[in-house]
Amino acid sequence: MSDIPPRDFLAVPTNNGNVFLAKGFIFAPKEVEIVNGYLKNKAYIHSMPCEIMQKIDLYRCNADEIPMNEFVYGKPNEAYFFTDNHRRYLMDNQTICQTSGGYWKVTGTDNQILGTNDDIIAYKKVLVFYWGKFPNGQMSNYVVEEYRLNPEVSTTDDINIRNNIENLVLCKVQLQAPGIIAKESTVEDANISQSG
Repeated sequence: MSDIPPRDFLAVPTNNGNVFLAKGFIFAPKEVEIVNGYLKNKAYIHSMPCEIMQKIDLYRCNADEIPMNEFVYGKPNEAYFFTDNHRRYLMDNQTICQTSGGYWKVTGTDNQILGTNDDIIAYKKVLVFYWGKFPNGQMSNYVVEEYRLNPEVSTTDDINIRNNIENLVLCKVQLQAPGIIAKESTVEDANISQSG
């Protein structure tokens, strides 16, 4: 496949070398695919369908510091990253993760991700970035859907894998169009966290 012109195709890294896709194909997995194909495999230290997501310290980043442009495989203004569970960054058991220029705020409650047998394989939580100091920050258009495995169905005796299950999450970061997020309830009411 070395004769494929780079300008017409996009190289997607895998464990077995690059796979070349025609430009226009985008990474748009369903929630179950995100959990089983990527998050679970990463936590269990198995190979993933493709190696396109980097791990970043997301909840220490201001919204404009997230390397959105480095994720070239998805929809515009959308990127996927691995990071640590937001709970590791919470301040005084509140629903916020403070950064140097603002904070990530948890919005709503956990949504369940069901597997093929209707068992809860993971949970999804939505966070929104605010500029400024809590509780008077200004809401931005950056939204994170955080996926974490359900430790009750992800059993193992391996301490490293158990640590991954508890602490590793996969985040879908979206920069919403201006006006989409008018108030906090809009995040839930409009179901902007649905991925298909």
